[in-house]
Amino acid sequence: MAKLLGYDFEIMYRLGRDNSVVDALSRGSGSSILNALFVPQVSLWEDIKKASTGHPYMEQIIQQTWNSPGKPYTWQDGVVFFKTRVVVPPNTAMIEQPLLEFHDTKMRGDSGILGTFKRLS
Repeated sequence: MAKLLGYDFEIMYRLGRDNSVVDALSRGSGSSILNALFVPQVSLWEDIKKASTGHPYMEQIIQQTWNSPGKPYTWQDGVVFFKTRVVVPPNTAMIEQPLLEFHDTKMRGDSGILGTFKRLS
């Protein structure tokens, strides 16, 4: 902020499609050099395990995994999977967290609807 005080400038909003230079930079795939500076710490798995403990819906699904293993739910390291997808307890803040992790990261920026969907998949 101190560096910008000496300049006379105006901040103007432009849509991403109109500002191709900045848009291309914000949608970059990242650099391996940046990984040396920043290593993301993901606590999502532990958060899912904690939220699943004592949740009535999750207890019902966990009971299903014990009664009929492998059909279609499986239990692995304290996390319930439906086929190959992780089951997240409904009506919790956990549902929005992956979207925020894959959409609002400072290193990657917004990669659009399709790019965010592919990273979440």
